[in-house]
Amino acid sequence: MNKALFVTANHDSDFEIDISKLPDCKNGVYQIEIFVPKNSMPLLNKDGSNQFIREDICPFKIESTVPIINGILRFEFKERSNSLTRNSKKQAIVRYLYCASNNE
Repeated sequence: MNKALFVTANHDSDFEIDISKLPDCKNGVYQIEIFVPKNSMPLLNKDGSNQFIREDICPFKIESTVPIINGILRFEFKERSNSLTRNSKKQAIVRYLYCASNNE
């Protein structure tokens, strides 16, 4: 039976998540959540969906019952053109649920 371990990473500039290269994650991830605090610039999901991640909506989330072992996700901090307020602060919190074997 596999165990799971939550790991958190902070980002203050555009970033990419390469699941196969995550540190200490040779067994994959069950879940990735991305939160953007209220006082941060929105985060654009660069998968072609034009989805913005902001504090006032649910966090971005990918989850699976089977560990995800590869894939690349790209994100860019970007103001929306219809935004009333401008914010230059960039902050995103990424939470991973690692699949850890019994030996770890």
